[in-house]
Amino acid sequence: MRYLALFLAPPLAVFFATSPELHSQTVTGTIKVAQSPAAVAVNPVTNKIYVANSGSASVTVIGGANNAAAAVPVGRDPVALAVDSVTDKIYVANKGSKSVTIIDGATNAARIVAVGVNPVAVAVN
Repeated sequence: MRYLALFLAPPLAVFFATSPELHSQTVTGTIKVAQSPAAVAVNPVTNKIYVANSGSASVTVIGGANNAAAAVPVGRDPVALAVDSVTDKIYVANKGSKSVTIIDGATNAARIVAVGVNPVAVAVN
């Protein structure tokens, strides 16, 4: 299968499958998130999607099974996400508040940890 990537705004990218059998796919619904979505990450184990909303200091948590959405408050200007599917923790780089928010994937409880100036990326090993 081949993929085509369309970069909308850093660091958000949308990937389209170019395989012939997927050309008949259609949009079945739209999920509303908060202001200025900047990044997206998926936990394939829990079937949850996380969207960092840089304009509203929040992360939208979307249940993959039912598309239910809930907002979790995080630091100012969240711009990047990383998911640890083993520990079910979500890490959010908050550029505007010089912090990283750690979200518990089971409860959506969040805690903020101060870091250096302007974090713009986060990764999990």
